[in-house]
Amino acid sequence: VGLASSLYHQIDIVILRNILGEVSAIGHYAVATRIHDGLLSLATPVVLMLFRHMRFLARKPGESGRFSRRAVLSALVIGIFLALIGWTVGPWLVGVLFGSPYADGTQTIIGLLFTALIFALPNYVLEQKAIATQHERWFAASLFLAVSMNVLLNLYLIPIKGVEGAAWATILTEMSLFVILVWGLRRELLS
Repeated sequence: VGLASSLYHQIDIVILRNILGEVSAIGHYAVATRIHDGLLSLATPVVLMLFRHMRFLARKPGESGRFSRRAVLSALVIGIFLALIGWTVGPWLVGVLFGSPYADGTQTIIGLLFTALIFALPNYVLEQKAIATQHERWFAASLFLAVSMNVLLNLYLIPIKGVEGAAWATILTEMSLFVILVWGLRRELLS
């Protein structure tokens, strides 16, 4: 699972370089992904605390489902809020953190990657739910499917849309993983 997760978060840069070569747009994309990944890292302590509570509630189906639905919904709302921030002040944030040369080329990329947070944050919660309710195999299979999908989407979209294609591949992969995880955990979420 760790290998699949690492591949998922790095493979787009590798594919971009192999398809596009060394172009400045890849640097803009790399900067935007660092901010995106940094936000996901900030969510880690929160979802680990959620995991402890989900594990405790796993023996209480009604409470467990209610708590998990609220946690997923909260992550979804936070993701929507962050997407709006990405589209409105994302380039400014890039300029502050990495300098103005990067800010000019990242407006669409940062907006798209922040849009992926709409699904990435709830996925983080759903991953913890899967582990807390002993659905590790389902989660691992889902993650490997998502990584495979991400590679294929990158290979298809990058030649057409460049770095924006890689960002769209991220959004579509996160969206698909969300649907897969919700479907696989539907009994636990609805109990």
